Amino acid sequence: MCRNSILLICFVLALAGANTAFGAVVWEAHVGSANDSVEDQLSRGMYIGSSDLELPNDGGLQVIGLRFLNVEVPKGVIVSKAYVEFTVDEATGPEVVNLVIDGELNPDAPAFANIDYNVSSRPRTAAKVPWSPEPWPTTGVKHQTSDISTVITEIVSQDGWAVGNALVIIISDDPVNPSKGNRVAVSGAGANSALLHVEYSSKRAYKPTPADGAIHSDTWASLSWMPGDTAVSHDVYFGENYDQVKSGTGDTFRGNQAATSFAVGFPGFPFPDGLVPGTTYYWRIDEIEANGTTKYEGFVWRFSIPPRTAYNPNPPDGAEFVALDAKLSWTAGFGAKLHAVYFGDNFDTVSNAAGGPPQGITTYTPSALQSEKVYYWRVDEFDAPAWHKGQVWAFTTPGAAGSPKPANGAAGVQMVAKLSWTPATNATSHQVYFGT
Repeated sequence: MCRNSILLICFVLALAGANTAFGAVVWEAHVGSANDSVEDQLSRGMYIGSSDLELPNDGGLQVIGLRFLNVEVPKGVIVSKAYVEFTVDEATGPEVVNLVIDGELNPDAPAFANIDYNVSSRPRTAAKVPWSPEPWPTTGVKHQTSDISTVITEIVSQDGWAVGNALVIIISDDPVNPSKGNRVAVSGAGANSALLHVEYSSKRAYKPTPADGAIHSDTWASLSWMPGDTAVSHDVYFGENYDQVKSGTGDTFRGNQAATSFAVGFPGFPFPDGLVPGTTYYWRIDEIEANGTTKYEGFVWRFSIPPRTAYNPNPPDGAEFVALDAKLSWTAGFGAKLHAVYFGDNFDTVSNAAGGPPQGITTYTPSALQSEKVYYWRVDEFDAPAWHKGQVWAFTTPGAAGSPKPANGAAGVQMVAKLSWTPATNATSHQVYFGT
């Protein structure tokens, strides 16, 4: 059974006659599926779904990729220990095996694909750890790699890393000291699959609730966090402006407190009239030590209250090559009870439409889409007592003009720009419209 847990463990050690107490958070998880434990057989292609992992040779050198999902290690923590644990699938001899372990340098590693070199061609961490596993003479026995804390640290320190993201560990033969033999581990999912074990601590606050980047579907919130290791109190900052929360300016400082929770959106608390739908809020916790002066500035976290209008359209706004039998869908606006859909091939008609029939579901199936067309659609939301007009979205069907350059919604375009596009399949000429 896949294990995915957080444990709090405390150690007390005697070092040079002094007692040193410290704590660590332990997170570990198995590979979740056979598709996340793969062999990049280099010149022979990808092998996804193998029952075992040959390290590093299976009729030729190969690179192993292990993808771990929903990693609950916060950004910026101190990773004190980490390793991958394998279970022996086949007994092997005493021949020396020399491997190198690194990781994919990506804040949210994508799934493996059945494309040549899909592991070995991924961007890699600068941190690389040698591992020369002892002989594996007995099946079913578990063995751990060298400490890969430097690899994990580099991954979780990237911009864009967040709790819940995926990371990839990569294992390959040591090119300087090539292996003479093999080690064979269980692949796939389950209790004997590869296990990633990480121990970390932090002087900063971590594990915010709501999670960083979350959509919070209420007009109040109880903020909470895990405190830094040595914190005795916490400076709380909260507001609607990122720069002010980051710098602690304006009225974003909400006070110093011992508790690790803070309410917003209630009478008597910040934003007493409630948090506003369609607004993003930012907050930061600085950790204060017992001397009152040592401070560890926290990360700026954010969460958003959904807008009252529909959002997250599918197909996305500006989508191309949408199938002719497509079903449209969206995420309902905050508090929405009913929805009115407007659809057509004329922007102004769709934008100005009113009085459409209400419906209770968040899907819509248009009739008889045609090739080489641009379609527009809009969803209005009713939350009792009012209707909220949605924005007009658009998509094209196969054969229509597409792939605009600059891209739809592009920012930072040069003052002098050349526009280009992929022509419609049967187009013989083009009419261009441009304005502000």
